[in-house]
Amino acid sequence: MAVAAVALCATSCKKDGVYKPGKQIAKIVYIDDEDGTTEPYETWNWDGKLLKSITYHWLSDANGEPCVETFTYDGNRIVASDFDDGHTTYTYDGKRLSSFEFTWGDTSLWRSTVVYSFEYEGDRISTITQSGHTVTPEKRLPMGMLRMMLPEPICQQIQRDGQREAAEAAKLGAKNVVDIVRTYKLTWEGSNIAKVECECRSNDELIYTTTEVMTYDDMHNPFMDLHDETRMFYIDMYVSFCSNNVLTWNKYYGAESNTPEYSSTYTYKYDEDGYPVEYVLMEVGPYRTTTSKFALEYSK
Repeated sequence: MAVAAVALCATSCKKDGVYKPGKQIAKIVYIDDEDGTTEPYETWNWDGKLLKSITYHWLSDANGEPCVETFTYDGNRIVASDFDDGHTTYTYDGKRLSSFEFTWGDTSLWRSTVVYSFEYEGDRISTITQSGHTVTPEKRLPMGMLRMMLPEPICQQIQRDGQREAAEAAKLGAKNVVDIVRTYKLTWEGSNIAKVECECRSNDELIYTTTEVMTYDDMHNPFMDLHDETRMFYIDMYVSFCSNNVLTWNKYYGAESNTPEYSSTYTYKYDEDGYPVEYVLMEVGPYRTTTSKFALEYSK
């Protein structure tokens, strides 16, 4: 009973926007499994207990330099972050994260705004709505430019949906405003998100639906409570909300599909405290299968 009470307090008493992991990630490296060589993947910069910035070596800016995300705090709560030429403002309703807005692009050419809104049932997030709004000076743009200018996917799996969205947006022709809205309904099992049902709409017309199904280990997730825009935008939208590390992920298109179009499997090695120190990611899609290996190092 006492353990249950502690767990309940940990869920209901914590304040969103405060990232205090049991272990601080210092860096993540990519490992070439053939010859064992490594190269930087992410470098994390801490100031005491506050995460000040993350360098993403796998993402490059216009000059070919690694992109850096820097964080701004009000006390110990993240209230803003900056990434490349984008800025994010985080909004809270008491202890809860209610929304954040990411604005990105060159105002003389185009500007894209992405807003994430969060709805709750009890202490759990039940719905995430991601809306993208892109304004351009041209009435019609080539497909390649549309793909670059549409709001980027919020996780690796959603990146693959960009082609579908671009194709639909290209049909708009004379319009110079593209609105993409994704609504995610979350199903929880314990302290992890087990299923996500998504509807994606372009200018109020349904483009597609998807269902994602995940399983988890019972070890510590070092990313929990880090609700940064870049990690949600490019890597994995749900990782920061879950207590444990994902083991399998399957994505289905359409309500009637029984076969995943994309799937991922994670295999971990852990330290003596139950934190991942190495993992292998195998991704399977309709055209190829890839395997990647990473190591996590923590601050002493």
